[in-house]
Amino acid sequence: MQAIVRDKIIFVFLLLTAILLVVSFVLTYFKVDALSYPLILHFNPYQGVDLMGVKADVWGIVAMGFLVVVINTVLARTLFYRERIITYIFLATNVLLALLAFIGIAHIISLN
Repeated sequence: MQAIVRDKIIFVFLLLTAILLVVSFVLTYFKVDALSYPLILHFNPYQGVDLMGVKADVWGIVAMGFLVVVINTVLARTLFYRERIITYIFLATNVLLALLAFIGIAHIISLN
């Protein structure tokens, strides 16, 4: 376990993922409750509003992002001593997934 924590690349990936997920959670916690129902979840510039939803849908974005990040991290930890490059790929995917969740939540907040 200490070798995993000492690896700088893994530490940076885990830190970026944690920061993005925490910011997404904080944005959802403080901003979504103030929004009115129904929420605009997707806007198409050609047809207008495509998808409407409730606050639970926004929380689902955070929850699914967190769940996939946990699964990827467990897989990365399992494969660390066998295939280190796959560990890096899993953790880089975590960063991208957390970034996409953050962008999606920020977009929903800005639309409403």
